[in-house]
Amino acid sequence: MTTSDLSMFDIPNLHARVAKGKVYYRYMLPSGKYEPLGTDEAAARRMAIALNVRRAEKEASRITVSKAIDEFRVVKLRSSNSVATKANWDMRFDRYVEWMGNWDISQVTVRELDELLEEKAPGFEAYRVNRLLLGELFVYAIGRGWREQYLGNPAKALLPPKLARQRGVHRPRRLTLDQFTKIRSVVPEWLQLAMDLALLVGIRRGDVCALKLSNFAGGYFRYIPAKTSDLPSPAAISIKLNDVLIELRDRAQAMAPSSDYFIRKHNSFQRTGASVVRVDKTQVLPEQLTRHFRAAVKSLDGVFDGYGDDELPTFHEIRSLCSRLKRDAGWDRARVQLLLGHADESMTELYQSGAGITWQEMEI
Repeated sequence: MTTSDLSMFDIPNLHARVAKGKVYYRYMLPSGKYEPLGTDEAAARRMAIALNVRRAEKEASRITVSKAIDEFRVVKLRSSNSVATKANWDMRFDRYVEWMGNWDISQVTVRELDELLEEKAPGFEAYRVNRLLLGELFVYAIGRGWREQYLGNPAKALLPPKLARQRGVHRPRRLTLDQFTKIRSVVPEWLQLAMDLALLVGIRRGDVCALKLSNFAGGYFRYIPAKTSDLPSPAAISIKLNDVLIELRDRAQAMAPSSDYFIRKHNSFQRTGASVVRVDKTQVLPEQLTRHFRAAVKSLDGVFDGYGDDELPTFHEIRSLCSRLKRDAGWDRARVQLLLGHADESMTELYQSGAGITWQEMEI
């Protein structure tokens, strides 16, 4: 008999191997590892049958990662009022179901998670974000009794990001007004609108993608930066409409295709995962904006000669350019911070904590 002589056994998962003239019986666990059952065939058969019964009972009552996510997703999404944040969590939950939906959540090990993230989240930031969210998922699983507490939280036991991944360094050079103008000249109308608004008010990429025409109403342009929306005192920005803002609004209203979104485009198809976060077929996703902006930067001959790939400006550099232009125009630091929606400790004093949203009105 050899290790491959498995067909003689009519009991699932009971295997045998020959070593030094003796037959050794063993039971294959769900993990693929073997549990030794000795050399007595009759005893091995009885033990394998008992193990299969226990295994079947456990299979019937086991909670998969997919089932756990179904319940935890509802709880997690209730914890935020930000549409963008919820969409991001939804996208990640869908990925976890795809990656490990059939795994038994009570049996997931640190090594399995580490190997999974090594393949699926090789970058520093992706690893950091996934480690945090998975940590919350396993805290919930332990609290619901789906996983024994003594087994611990495998996500929290993973190496901290600084040890597990090398932080990528992206240090773009400052964007000049001349470079801004040249980039703007080669991008589509919707991206021109986004760039113009970002230069005027310093709005972030995700926020400009989420803007709707209804944000321009009642004589004001109003929005709450997503980065501060979950804070007790979010940065609620209210800017009195001037000729430039009115012109931007009118351009957006006249732009095709018709939609409530401030910037929008014809999306001929949706990539895998995109439909999870797109709530309108005309909506521009933040990653789309990034791709179009970067493609425009790379298409300009002679403008960024000598720049390394990590030095090329991103859309975020328009926000930095806006800040410098306001400073050069004589704005003080507090006024610039208010415009840019900074909600650090020094700025929260400007808002009424616990009193809901307090719009901070200003003119530009």
